[in-house]
Amino acid sequence: MNNRSWGPLAIIALFAASGDAARAQDVIDGSGGPCRLDLSLAGGVDWLGPVGRGYDIFSKAESYESVTVEIRHSGAACRFFLTGFDRSAGGRPSLANGSNELVYDVLPTANGPSLLSPDYFGSQQSRIEGMFPAGSSVQVVALLVAIPAGQIVRSGRYQGQAMLRLFSDIEGNPQLQGEAPLTITTRVPSALVVNSPDFGGGARETNIDLGDLNGAAEREVQFEMRANADVNMSFHSASGGVLSHANGAPGVRYEVLVRGAPVDIASRDMVMLPFRPDGLDYDIPVQFRVPGQGASRAAGQYHDTLTITFNVP
Repeated sequence: MNNRSWGPLAIIALFAASGDAARAQDVIDGSGGPCRLDLSLAGGVDWLGPVGRGYDIFSKAESYESVTVEIRHSGAACRFFLTGFDRSAGGRPSLANGSNELVYDVLPTANGPSLLSPDYFGSQQSRIEGMFPAGSSVQVVALLVAIPAGQIVRSGRYQGQAMLRLFSDIEGNPQLQGEAPLTITTRVPSALVVNSPDFGGGARETNIDLGDLNGAAEREVQFEMRANADVNMSFHSASGGVLSHANGAPGVRYEVLVRGAPVDIASRDMVMLPFRPDGLDYDIPVQFRVPGQGASRAAGQYHDTLTITFNVP
């Protein structure tokens, strides 16, 4: 009996959002001249990931999307610093899809440190500091939005927002000069991985020998599955759930059980495996049983081809 399984990966489009820039307020420096600062962003971040499909829960590659911050200055010389905070309700920066959370960060470089801090003025580590000479000039700051690899989250569209804050810092007296929201959006496609120790070398089909059918027979195949969505497990028997005799003698009906529960493969029953928020694998034993009977069965070879399909929406 042959057995096949595969799991298609759904591709979901990405959407973009943009943030509005905030105008600066005037600050008077120690010499009495006005220092004016203005903060603006090029737009929001549409986080595409390493291959442009969004966040792949199985990818181990770290990936970043860049965003450009423009700081405009006019007037007297002054020092400044840029920091930010996450606007989600949780205790860590995260993008939301209902009650599901995808952790993210905003960094000055790939090695950090984070620009985000719950402190209003930011922490010493979360600040990007700089200096403007007197006159009019512009400084451009490149930031990276990171979504760390290895997060098993439900598929869907995730969105969140960080607020960037620009302060003048004159004689150790920081004054808020402007705020700009940074909206971050990504898609998490449905993803599925299925393995089985009974399918050698990554093969997609195998043979199961039920042995002598004059009595009862039973065999088991083990599957291990990980997914970030509900999974439908369907069955298609070429002979309608019957082991057909090679020479046309009466066939032998067999039973299939998934995790101990019987499945009517003759009517193409499906088994639904719900998403596991703990991110752990499903262990899925599939048993094949031939009940015993009093009368002997015709001698010869019996076979069927059973296709098992794992599918995510």
